Amino acid sequence: MKGYFTPARSKRWLYGLVAVNCIIAFAYLVQYGLFVASGQTWQADFTSFYAAWVMVRDGHGAALYSLAAQAQYQTAILEGRSFADGVLPFLYPPQTALLFVPLGLLPLAGAYLLWAGWQGVMLVYLLVLLWRSTHGWQRIERWLVLSTVLVMPALLINLVLGSFSLWMTICLLQFVLAFQRNDDAAAGFWLAMGCIKPQLMLVPCALLLGARRWRALGSGVVYGGILFGVSSGVLGWHIWLDWVRQVGTLPALFVRDAYNLRGALVLLLGEAALPLATGITSGLLLLVLAGTIWQGRRIAAADAAPASARRGGGAPAGLAGQSAPAGARYAAGGGAGLLFIAIYGHTHRHGAAGWCYWWWGIRCCFLALNRW
Repeated sequence: MKGYFTPARSKRWLYGLVAVNCIIAFAYLVQYGLFVASGQTWQADFTSFYAAWVMVRDGHGAALYSLAAQAQYQTAILEGRSFADGVLPFLYPPQTALLFVPLGLLPLAGAYLLWAGWQGVMLVYLLVLLWRSTHGWQRIERWLVLSTVLVMPALLINLVLGSFSLWMTICLLQFVLAFQRNDDAAAGFWLAMGCIKPQLMLVPCALLLGARRWRALGSGVVYGGILFGVSSGVLGWHIWLDWVRQVGTLPALFVRDAYNLRGALVLLLGEAALPLATGITSGLLLLVLAGTIWQGRRIAAADAAPASARRGGGAPAGLAGQSAPAGARYAAGGGAGLLFIAIYGHTHRHGAAGWCYWWWGIRCCFLALNRW
């Protein structure tokens, strides 16, 4: 087999992979269309979001995190149908209910279809961002990255459930691009926009902290403060305490069904092991955050060093480090392949140190298994 993978043959293999990805993506599209046509969209997580938006629309936003109020609204919206547990809790922070409340003006089916259209727009925008971000790659390699995104099972799940994974992926990728070009205002903006899922912004915050990007952190605080103030003014200051209490109590009820490391440990060891599983995953997360801060310090040191003093691997390691948060967080939605494609490309194209690839790879695997 020595010498079999010549450049020409390798390129043909890549074209074949792209073709296979396109076939799978088309199958996903058909499957999604059949799901929508079946009339079962009411079972998606989107119904929980929609009920929250309707509550705010009706002026009952102060009771946004009351399970009784959520159950009442969901029962009315579903017209006699219900979820297995009676209510599908709304666990997102208060600003989520305000940003998308206009969708509450439509009936559930219409709002789902409009949201599906918006998801399609976001997907196209994400692909455009990825295409621009890989401008130094060969064309077939860029097509492979885009087609790989389209065949990630997490993408189909996101579309079916009507969740915010695409929104979060765009926020994180935009954050990475802003970080890379030293645009602190934009980095802070996308950091705040990503706080729809605040737990996913821990790694970017750690990166900014390690890199000493105080302006970016300050920008994030300003934009986040605006969202906090508007949400508090409309829904009441107490709404944040209500949200924290609900998030702190409810996830334990569904931990066995979670596709993450904590859920796997509880499933194997029993519900009595929940504190142990939580301690293990929290400890691993702290290690990841500490490693991210350390990597941020390396990036800051590389940026501060004179150009003549930088060795071949210095700046590329920073590039790989900047690319990783977006890939790692997308891996949290099941897209580990995108991270490895991106980091493999950076390390082998730009001669970055091999340890950087493996460090981000290990981090990716942990984050993929430790989704919140």
